Amino acid sequence: PKGAQPAVQDPIGGPVSATKRSWPTMDLNQLLNALRATLSPDAATRTAAEQALQQGTSTPGYLPGLIRIISEAQVEAPVRQAATIYFKNIVARHWDGTDGKPVFSEEDKALIRNNMLEALSFADSVLHVQIAITLKTIARLDFPSKWPNLVDDIAGRLTSGDSRRTFGALSALLYLCKNYEYRPSDDRDELQAICEKTFPVLLQLLSSLVNTDTTESYAAQKIIIKTFWVCTQLTVPPMLQQHGAIAPWMELFMQVLS
Repeated sequence: PKGAQPAVQDPIGGPVSATKRSWPTMDLNQLLNALRATLSPDAATRTAAEQALQQGTSTPGYLPGLIRIISEAQVEAPVRQAATIYFKNIVARHWDGTDGKPVFSEEDKALIRNNMLEALSFADSVLHVQIAITLKTIARLDFPSKWPNLVDDIAGRLTSGDSRRTFGALSALLYLCKNYEYRPSDDRDELQAICEKTFPVLLQLLSSLVNTDTTESYAAQKIIIKTFWVCTQLTVPPMLQQHGAIAPWMELFMQVLS
């Protein structure tokens, strides 16, 4: 009908059904309407919507529903932004449970982990940092024990040839490494493993980007350099202590500065 709001779509293709097996009890259109209502100029409407969203936090499918809405370009930008803020705050407060009791099912949490990199890759600039911060929170609690494939997935996207997925992977890597930024040298084994897996790829990427004069190239170069700084400012990883290992990085940094 004329004036009707767009239905929620699966970002991979096709409509998202509220009865889909992975989201058995969450009505996604109801969730979407509640998010829209939080933007209402009427205070009573906003309050009722915010209460409904808070009450639905532990409903199976709630978090996956939010990330589907965040990932759907057809949904209005302010609504996607509201969904992103709710998503970030709820994860920060409840991902590891409340009062020792789980809030989200392991199935829902696995769905979120499996979709975070894709959501980050296709988020606009307003949403991108919020999603990256949320990934950082989840990784701090779940990596590597419950998210063992995270670094492999990031590395695969870095070499995917898809610029948006590459940029999303760069952001994911930066925020993952931030979890280790100020850890002492005797508590950086996981960071060292991350560096060994990704730094050779980052070096190749920076080499290919340094002579590319585009806004996107500058943004990617900035993230790579920030990641290098986060991983080295307190102590240099063993892989970069090998003879000649750090020289190519310094040469590229000089090119960036020039």
